[in-house]
Amino acid sequence: MMLLLGGAVTPALPAAAAVFQIVPVVIEAPADAPTGVVTLSNGSAESVMLQLRIFRWSQVGGRDVLTPTSDVVASPPAAKIEPGRQQVARVVRITKAPATTEEAYRLIVDEIPVAKPAPADGVRMLLRQSVPVFFGSNAKAAPRVEWRIERTSGGWELAALNSGPRRQRISDLEIRDEAGRLLDQRLGLVGYVLGNSEARWTLNLKEGATVSAKLIAASDAGAVHADLTSLPTP
Repeated sequence: MMLLLGGAVTPALPAAAAVFQIVPVVIEAPADAPTGVVTLSNGSAESVMLQLRIFRWSQVGGRDVLTPTSDVVASPPAAKIEPGRQQVARVVRITKAPATTEEAYRLIVDEIPVAKPAPADGVRMLLRQSVPVFFGSNAKAAPRVEWRIERTSGGWELAALNSGPRRQRISDLEIRDEAGRLLDQRLGLVGYVLGNSEARWTLNLKEGATVSAKLIAASDAGAVHADLTSLPTP
């Protein structure tokens, strides 16, 4: 079984749904300390049942793919948290093979449905949160990302090819033409390009795109500025 990870995995919640939070929002552990810790908090007025699962995270054809794994486990795998209480959970890399490069996983935390009276509107949404997990991270390593933009049968795509060993988190992305006119914009988190991987995102370019453009974005490695010289005219 593989799961495609596209966009946000946390749905908007009506007032009837339970609310839980996870801290930190990214787990990072060096090769010599293969354990991460998160705190789950229940901020609602009712108890919440949670299921914790770990998936190996890779990028295939530029898309995020999650695959079940036994190399990393979550402990406990399930938890019941009372209103206003917290639960500490651990993410443990148990495989004996050393992490020679940065390994990427996702901790998926799902609210488990329990027998409760239906809300007045008859709708009850269950919350899912997805937390990036990285093992074998080297703070001195750096991503090496090359950017290009392509016209495909489905429209425009932005491609990021990372030949470096460390992932890069991309946010607040803009694409502008040579005159500085805004062609497309993504506020907030755009996504990750993992180490030695390629990530792709669909764009909705505005009219007036020319044969060259510039990319501006924020990242966990600093500001990103890149020339996109493979932009054909529609």
